[in-house]
Amino acid sequence: MKLRNVLSGWISLLLLLLLAPTVYAQRSWRISDFTTEVDVHKDGSADVDERISLVFIGTFHGIHRYIPVDYPGPDGSNYSLFLKVTGVLDESGEKLKYDSKKQGPNRVLTIYIPGATDTSKRIHIRYSVRDAIKVFEDHDEFYWNVTGNGWPVAIDAASATVHFPADAAGKLRAQAFVGIYGSHEKAPADLLATTVNAQTANPLSAHEGLSVDVFIPKGVLEEPSGLTRLLWFIRSNPIVLLPIFAFAVMFPLWWTKGRDPKAGISVAPMYAPPKDMSPAEVGTLIDDSTDPRDITSILVDMAVRGYIKIREEQVSQMLVFKKKDYVFVRLKDRATWSDLAPFEQEMMNGLFPSDESETHIADLRNRFYLSIGPIKQYVMSALKQKGMYSLDPESAHGYWILGAIVTALPFVLASYFLHID
Repeated sequence: MKLRNVLSGWISLLLLLLLAPTVYAQRSWRISDFTTEVDVHKDGSADVDERISLVFIGTFHGIHRYIPVDYPGPDGSNYSLFLKVTGVLDESGEKLKYDSKKQGPNRVLTIYIPGATDTSKRIHIRYSVRDAIKVFEDHDEFYWNVTGNGWPVAIDAASATVHFPADAAGKLRAQAFVGIYGSHEKAPADLLATTVNAQTANPLSAHEGLSVDVFIPKGVLEEPSGLTRLLWFIRSNPIVLLPIFAFAVMFPLWWTKGRDPKAGISVAPMYAPPKDMSPAEVGTLIDDSTDPRDITSILVDMAVRGYIKIREEQVSQMLVFKKKDYVFVRLKDRATWSDLAPFEQEMMNGLFPSDESETHIADLRNRFYLSIGPIKQYVMSALKQKGMYSLDPESAHGYWILGAIVTALPFVLASYFLHID
């Protein structure tokens, strides 16, 4: 029985492995034809009409069209195409539902295709590009990645027809490339008057594409103004606004708060601790933090001023060994504590919680920690009352973080809104 079960299990697994490729092959799709027509206008803008023929085997809900819009520019800058989708239609001219978003260097169109089950479909994608021409000092260039390189399936055939204004007749030079992004493999391309035709000679594999590159002499197209080119550059590289924004924020702060005193004003040296400042307050001012050593300085200061006495004692251990112990002795009654600062009163209450006149340091281990938080708060409050802080440092650190978020937010929003349709 056990042998039969084992054999049955192995046979079932073998059948599953043999049938899996068949089941998988029953659901696939490809692009049978990708045709693009581009009209380049005198002002350097362009209208694009893509006709994509699709073959579906199995059931699908739609496709993703990755349109490259970001390219590397000179000196590490970014060059962006400002693209606006004007329509997505089916073969009968009916509008198709689609979503558009910017993802990496691509404008991604998620196109919903009803009835995409064991059938062939043809869709039209129409969009305009405001800055289709790259402007150089001695020439202009129209470079167009016709299909993009984001398709996960093969393309049986792809072609592109690019029309230029009448002034371009006899002045253009064109070439085409196929393959993965950056490939220099040539594709057939011909030029007839003001029209460039390019097509693939062989099917394209997944993530391969067709590109067209056209050389245009100066004077054929109208060049955008310097201001327009500057605005396009800023839209493509919004990070360049960061120094300007930082200057606009930081200069007023420096002017009102951060400038050094005028030269020529003599500064008298101080040979004694600041007047009306306790050691704990001075220690807090040094590093904007009330550290344990600052709290300890309160003890020493209270002893110097005659409120407590610190006595050292020798405590016997195991009849032979001895260790040091410290005892805090209260020298003044509670009635005299009203002259103390709030953090000093909290210190005295922590040392002597009742009418005790003496406290061993060992007795403080399980109770004095409750006074540390209030002491720190009282020290900061005292410094704020004396005008040393407008905000306590902990709150100021929070505002700095908030300021960093507020500073970065405009660039995040600008990057989003400048690239939406």
